[in-house]
Amino acid sequence: MRLQPVKDLKLTRVIEPAEEKAYIEVPFVMPEGIERIKVEYWIAEQGGEQHVVDLGIRDMKRVRGWSGGARPGFEIGPETATPGYLAGGLAAGEWAVLLGAYRIGPSGCRVELAVELTPETGRWLKGELHAHTDHSDGAYSLSAAVELAELGGLDFLALTDHNTVSQNLTRPRGDGGCGRKGEGGRGDGIGSRGDDADGSEHDGDEDIGRGADGGEDGADGGDGRNGLVLIPAMELTTNYGHCNFYGVDEPVTDFRAESPEQVRLLMQQAKERGAYVSLNHPHCRSCGWLWGFDAAYDWVELWNGPWREDNQATLDWWQEQLASGRRLTAIGGSDFHRDHPFIRHGMPCTWVYAESRSARGILEAIGQGHASLSYAPDAPRLELDAGAYMMGDTIPRETVFPQQMNVQIKVHGCLNEGDKLRLLTDRGLEAEWPVEATYPLATHELVAHGLVTYPLAAHELATTDPLAESGISPKTVGFPEEAGLRSDPPCYLWQTELKERLFYRVELWRRFAETDTLLLAAATNPLYIR
Repeated sequence: MRLQPVKDLKLTRVIEPAEEKAYIEVPFVMPEGIERIKVEYWIAEQGGEQHVVDLGIRDMKRVRGWSGGARPGFEIGPETATPGYLAGGLAAGEWAVLLGAYRIGPSGCRVELAVELTPETGRWLKGELHAHTDHSDGAYSLSAAVELAELGGLDFLALTDHNTVSQNLTRPRGDGGCGRKGEGGRGDGIGSRGDDADGSEHDGDEDIGRGADGGEDGADGGDGRNGLVLIPAMELTTNYGHCNFYGVDEPVTDFRAESPEQVRLLMQQAKERGAYVSLNHPHCRSCGWLWGFDAAYDWVELWNGPWREDNQATLDWWQEQLASGRRLTAIGGSDFHRDHPFIRHGMPCTWVYAESRSARGILEAIGQGHASLSYAPDAPRLELDAGAYMMGDTIPRETVFPQQMNVQIKVHGCLNEGDKLRLLTDRGLEAEWPVEATYPLATHELVAHGLVTYPLAAHELATTDPLAESGISPKTVGFPEEAGLRSDPPCYLWQTELKERLFYRVELWRRFAETDTLLLAAATNPLYIR
């Protein structure tokens, strides 16, 4: 989805002959919440004279790039930038386009600037949070793994090699710092949050990205390749369990841990450096988490690789944790190492509703629980919301009761005959209903909305007896309330009145021909009521 620019500035600067060889600033105000800036410039010739004017930009603290007269413009985003410019956050304040008056003719010249500012806007992104390369025991090089993920249509990829961070320091591009907002990283110039390579401090919103190998961040000045966001990560791999650290290049200095106390210290060190911590395949029979669940972790890898009994054990445990009143975000990851018929990047797929297409934006969204899981990138995706609240949010009890408030279940994608949609709360399974026919999503009619075209769903689901008894009514939804909202039609929708519960969550189960077994196909994180 292409985001609409919030503001298209037209700036003009007349350069007099006496200003030749001067560096000139053309100031403008960077508003809050801008994700990407694009600048183009033209030199209006006068009297047939030839002028040479160089181009660059500064923010409030530093020069963010300089291309001289080599380019007609540039772009800067959170993850990528035109060569010669530094990717990273675009902090609000007074910025300035820099003009270098290298050669100015006797009549002077007029420079015209077009500044396009694109806002941070919520959007669904899909990706992989657990994958390996040849920086540990994976079969693919980093660049090959990136290419596979891009070919699979993913938006983000976490590099989780075992007990090493070299994959983070040699990744093709990255924002060089995407851990928890407001928490410092290392100051040793490896691209972590907190300090720049020269040791000078920047606040969390202004971290500058770079490829640690000095590579270019998107040679075309756009998103680079297909815009894959690379998330720095590491899998802490011990003899009694694994966990992933997300968001900083070097979450720990030494991975070696042989006791529960040492493991807890490493997890705490990673969090202090800005990392998010997730327990990996905690109930795996060969390498489950045996260090105890009182450690300092943020998320749990509910779904690791193909759905199997080990994942089911984690799902049951997670349900118990939620029913006890705990908030705990579930994620998934393929644990991809090498070619396998049922293990690919994005199988399972983690869907995230992020405010920006950046590693930091993705991780912050997961931290808020704004995520759901599906068995593949092109599989059905579930959403759960109630009014302005979505999965991961907490609805105040006084907002729900005694007023009537409905919870909505949305299914984006094709529903197959035999699928089962399940609604669960702290009381367990509250409703289950089968899909009695296959409902492909027709696109017989298109509705243009801004720059995005939304296909309309064409079928109505039959209301079954269990569905009617639960008070849930299904209907199809054709197009979103407004462009860019998290409803991403076509989709099917159910809704029911919220009751006295601690949380609501939804699962979709499907019978797969490969196993002739009913397996989890999609799941949401909870919508909490407190």
